This record gives sequence, C-alpha cells and structure tokens, in this order.
Amino acid sequence: MKKQPKTNAMRLLDHAGIAYEVLQYKLAKEEFSGEAACRQLQMEAERFFKSLCALSDDGQIALFLVPVERNLDLKLAARALGCKSMSLAATRDLKALTGYERGSVTPL
Repeated sequence: MKKQPKTNAMRLLDHAGIAYEVLQYKLAKEEFSGEAACRQLQMEAERFFKSLCALSDDGQIALFLVPVERNLDLKLAARALGCKSMSLAATRDLKALTGYERGSVTPL
C-alpha cells in the first residue's frame, strides 16, 4: 500500500503528539459538500466541521470552523472581527489564500 504523504497539519499533530485518523473520500464536483462526504464515509454529520475562508472589507483573511450542516452568518462573523462586512473567498482563490484546495482547507 502506498504511504500517505504528510500534510503540514499532520506534521503539526505529530509534533504535538496528538493521535489522528486520515479519512479520504472522492466526490464528483457537482455533488461536493460536507454532507456528501459524511454520507460516503458513513459518519454522523454532527462529527464533521467545514473550514470556511472569508475575506473582510478591510483586507482580513479569516478561517471559520462551522458544523457541516450549518451555514456561516457573515454579518455575525464581521461583527466578531470588528469589520463592516465579510464574504466567502472564491473557490478559485482558496489555494493562493490558504495553500489548500476546496475540501482540504485545514484549521491548523
């Protein structure tokens, strides 16, 4: 079996001595969602969070962890960061902003 390449998040967890399990899934672009990943992995949605990258009107980049079955309240997020407004980062910009592609953005 081919060895799983380590991501920076995995290296951080290893360094901290934190145990983890790598779960992989493949979804078609048109069905890509956290809920679909939960179904494919046969796991409860309550155990899954999505990492959402947002941009503020004053240039801040923020990462929010949101339960997979919920949505991010952008007005509340802006208020929490002390800015006027926020918008979700475009999928095409995620790699440049976070170093990761959609579906693999890590909170670490």
